[in-house]
Amino acid sequence: SAMGMKIRYYDPFVPHPEGSAYTRSDDLASLTEDSDIVSVHIPMNDSNRHFFNKTAFQNFKKGTFLVNTARGEVIDSDALIEAMENGIIRGAALDVLDGEFDPAFQQKVENPTPGQQIPGIVNLVKMIHVDVFTIKFSQRGFKLLLYSVPGLPMGFG
Repeated sequence: SAMGMKIRYYDPFVPHPEGSAYTRSDDLASLTEDSDIVSVHIPMNDSNRHFFNKTAFQNFKKGTFLVNTARGEVIDSDALIEAMENGIIRGAALDVLDGEFDPAFQQKVENPTPGQQIPGIVNLVKMIHVDVFTIKFSQRGFKLLLYSVPGLPMGFG
């Protein structure tokens, strides 16, 4: 377990390794319907643009936290905002955004400074994209994310 959590994953291309401590979900819906936190780690290609769209978010457990450190375009930003407004997604941390280079989208989010909330969307935080992985950095960053979401009880995480 990581930080006391049960780890589940969905990957249609990789078989589940024998003896793994992780649980493989058969599809995205079965993964997201009862997950408290969903962390996205998929490459961007033509087949998964807006992989997380309105239909996908409808299968999420209400109150899920979403973390995207993959590529911005794997998440449909309009669908994400709608899911956040409807309480499906309780909070999101993104270090990449759908339409990052689209001037209309930049105007929509008012080009947030990394680590600050996007104006008008109090439960979304734009983080700095880091291509470095260390356990200490990840734990500290994850705790920072949890404490930056308004209304989250202190001591969670």
